[in-house]
Amino acid sequence: MGYQEITSLQNQCYLNTCKIKYSKELIKKGFTLFIENQINQFENLNEVSLHFVGSVGFYLQENLKTVLESKGLKIGKVIKKPIDGLVSYHQSIV
Repeated sequence: MGYQEITSLQNQCYLNTCKIKYSKELIKKGFTLFIENQINQFENLNEVSLHFVGSVGFYLQENLKTVLESKGLKIGKVIKKPIDGLVSYHQSIV
């Protein structure tokens, strides 16, 4: 592997790192705005766990948990599809 190939590889790694960092910051900012604009309007937030339904929360739940905890809030259940919770509920009462 020559000098140019190593330099190219280093540049590619740097760009990928920048893209990942940018993406993480964008996700964090989006969750922060969601909490400030939608969730903070409710009272007693520190006394309850916050539950989420949907693929965005499900796949990014570690990011969501980090942002919630930084605001002093607790994450509860995160369900990918609402039907999963409904099926579990109805199975438990039969």
